[in-house]
Amino acid sequence: MQVAAPLIVSGEEHRFLASEQLRETGIALGAALLEPVGRNTAPAVTLAALAATENGQDPVLVITPSDQTVTDLTQAHALLHGEEEMVFADSGYRGVEKREEIQEQHPDVDWQIAMTPGKRKALNKNKPGHALRDKLEKLKASIRAKVEHLFRVIKCQFGHSKARYRGLAKNTNQLLVMFALSNLWMVRKRILQGAQA
Repeated sequence: MQVAAPLIVSGEEHRFLASEQLRETGIALGAALLEPVGRNTAPAVTLAALAATENGQDPVLVITPSDQTVTDLTQAHALLHGEEEMVFADSGYRGVEKREEIQEQHPDVDWQIAMTPGKRKALNKNKPGHALRDKLEKLKASIRAKVEHLFRVIKCQFGHSKARYRGLAKNTNQLLVMFALSNLWMVRKRILQGAQA
């Protein structure tokens, strides 16, 4: 069976990302079709099938839709270096300790996951147990805030509030430089005081 070059169907805003990723893997692009509006997989598959049968052939199609949302939860195992004893995370990581890759690679980590905002709002702070849980949530949030401050600096001071599709290597390098600059930004007063002394 002859295998043709891949046909990519994507929106206008993702076409460069798809092309760059194919180039990085060394796969030649057969054709790219641009959706006017991203809705769901069925119209994109129909568009690809029509394009594939345009020359009168009857090809076998292999459909591999990409997941549009990669949640934090699915990437949690890759975020840890292996020496963590306790991890504080927002409510997007609920259920992380039950995931197979976490149980295999990080079985001894104590996960401190934030309560969802709706559940926290529903707490009756006049009840001693609820008040204690609310204090615990505030403590978890204060620990997470020390790390999240760095992301605020990247978004506000350096203007990186939207994803930019310039290729995976360029995006990675840009983020590494911004994190290094953020560290300098946060200790700028100490650096200036040392220079004046």
